Amino acid sequence: VSDDDLAIEAYARWIFELARRGESVFDGWRVMVEVAERLGPSGRFARALMYNNRAVAFLVMGDHVNARVFFQQAQDAARDLDDLELLVIHVNLARLEPDPDAYAVALRSVRDRLAQTLGQDHPDVLVHAVPLALLELFRLGLCGLS
Repeated sequence: VSDDDLAIEAYARWIFELARRGESVFDGWRVMVEVAERLGPSGRFARALMYNNRAVAFLVMGDHVNARVFFQQAQDAARDLDDLELLVIHVNLARLEPDPDAYAVALRSVRDRLAQTLGQDHPDVLVHAVPLALLELFRLGLCGLS
């Protein structure tokens, strides 16, 4: 792993932290994209994470159009990488679909993959159980989604 790989991953995590706080600052975005793109195959994880986290920032701002664009770029960058952290890209894309069943399928797929690797009682597995349970309650007409 090169210094540039680490820099892109750190930048991606910084974007996510800012989004978590409700801030969406993309200082240095163009430079970081250039660095990320020149990394080639070794930079796929960091590049996918960077695009995903920028999409999350747009999602926090309520900009679903740009969020979808960057989630798609993240998915393209991740392609066939087998990394548990990047599984969330598929859930994030499905979250933007109007069909709750598509979202449930993505959630279930990620939950099952995590459970296979980490075990049924791992916190990362359980995190995906909550929205699945809410979607099931919605499907049964026992609650509304807002």
